[in-house]
Amino acid sequence: MKRQMLAGLVAGAFAVCGHAESSVTLYGILDTAIEFTNHWPTNPDQPSASGNRWSMADGARSGGSRWGLTGNEDLGGGLKAEFQLESGFLVPNGALMQEFFGRSAWLGLTSPTAGTLRFGRQYTSLVDALYPSSPTDLSGTYEPVVAEVGANLWESNVVKYKNAFGPVTLIGHYSFSNLAGQFSNGSGYGGAASFDNGTFTVSVGYDNFHRSDGVDGSYTRFEKAAIGVTYSTAALKLMGGYRYGKNDPLAGYAARDDYFWVGARYLFAVDKTLTVAYYYDRIRTATGANGEVTRPASPQQVMAVGDYLLSKRTDLYLVVGYSRHSALNFDSYNGTAAAYRTASSDSSQTGVQIGMRHTF
Repeated sequence: MKRQMLAGLVAGAFAVCGHAESSVTLYGILDTAIEFTNHWPTNPDQPSASGNRWSMADGARSGGSRWGLTGNEDLGGGLKAEFQLESGFLVPNGALMQEFFGRSAWLGLTSPTAGTLRFGRQYTSLVDALYPSSPTDLSGTYEPVVAEVGANLWESNVVKYKNAFGPVTLIGHYSFSNLAGQFSNGSGYGGAASFDNGTFTVSVGYDNFHRSDGVDGSYTRFEKAAIGVTYSTAALKLMGGYRYGKNDPLAGYAARDDYFWVGARYLFAVDKTLTVAYYYDRIRTATGANGEVTRPASPQQVMAVGDYLLSKRTDLYLVVGYSRHSALNFDSYNGTAAAYRTASSDSSQTGVQIGMRHTF
């Protein structure tokens, strides 16, 4: 009996020590809004017929509601093991937005000198590069995120390395195709570099993604390169950038474009923030649904976000967006899975959202 008690005390001591050297955090965002948008197609037999749409939208201010787990373990000598699992869902109906843990599912090692190495599903290097210069942190309703960084902002089977050298950070990633005899089909790679002195930041990034078009080895190439800059004071943040894009001809996408954005965020008080932004996409060529390559009018969009914090975890917001020569978020050129559409007779779209967000 004494031996059993001693063994139990020893096991308990090790459990306590192990718990003290590791941590796991549960977190999440619940975000939903009521949205009004106009110029939606109302009749598939009459493409020019349009109407207004009232709807409940999810993730209006945060790029999607989600929950997740993140944690780390101290391995000694400054080395840590870490992980993240994150799943997106829809507040209006509770459905999953992607496959389970489709937002993030990775584990890795991090060292204060050697940097961080991660394996699994995670953001691309281009997303990391442009996050600081995004007016909405690449998560707002009326920011053309897919047009800016690509529909492959998350990638699977990724090996990603990141290290900081004072104010300079370097990032690189590669995503495997996981297909026998087809190394490039479905693979991708990219890199980024940034400088941040606390007031001024400049980031550059590159992404080359090979979307699998079948098991025969065929794929469509999406290539992007960008630069983003910011200037920050205690109350004001100014942002801007440019993104070069070149895609293989694919129905519903811009084949060659130059995308620009500028924005400003002002903190009126600790609980009141206003963000405004302008986006312009100079589309040189685009591929229509019938495969025809054209040079359409260049889309433009303006956006404004007003945030009011009820507490550190809960806020109310109002978002207004207006696009010209495209559906909102330039979705007329983001493929068939785009969120917004317009009738063929309309060349603009307006959106308004009033919503609530809670984090935990």
